[in-house]
Amino acid sequence: MLDSYDNLVKEIIVWSHREDLGVKITDFISLAENAIYSNEVAPLKIRSMEKISTAATAGQYVSLPSDFESARSVRLVTGDNGGQLVFQAPEQMFKQIASGRPNFFTIIGNEVQLD
Repeated sequence: MLDSYDNLVKEIIVWSHREDLGVKITDFISLAENAIYSNEVAPLKIRSMEKISTAATAGQYVSLPSDFESARSVRLVTGDNGGQLVFQAPEQMFKQIASGRPNFFTIIGNEVQLD
């Protein structure tokens, strides 16, 4: 069971079948934590770091909040026709000038573009 640091060390020893690594396991754990929390590609984000933002729009563009870092999802809420929007890279967007419910979104600069 991984309910404490000591149990984590024990499970690593059991899993690795290497009892001779006991003194190095704390270093391995520290290296793993550093890679998980501080890597340049995709650092770990925990739910307490997430925020839900809402915005009203009648157009194709919505300004992003000033503290925006990344989008997990975009959901459209309307009277009877809401739902999850699908992310598209900016060059994939159809850029149709039409009214109706958007199905896709992308992020360009400080705005969400709907299509």
